[in-house]
Amino acid sequence: MSDLSKDNEYILCPICRGNAAKVFSNFNWHHQTPNFVKFQESADEKMHYAEKRLSEDKSLDPVAWLEKVKTANLAEKAVKSG
Repeated sequence: MSDLSKDNEYILCPICRGNAAKVFSNFNWHHQTPNFVKFQESADEKMHYAEKRLSEDKSLDPVAWLEKVKTANLAEKAVKSG
């Protein structure tokens, strides 16, 4: 155990004065930043392609679809009332 305390893998607890193992975490912000950047670039690319599809195919436009349903409902009401 003396070898481990020399390597600073164990520390002395200030409360109980017992030996405690240091906790080493694999988490590192250095690795998280590139992952976030990749995620953000991927999301931006997906939005770009979605906007491109929407501009090319007008049938995918939600506002146009709502207008189409609205005119169909008005035409149906006109047929029923007339």
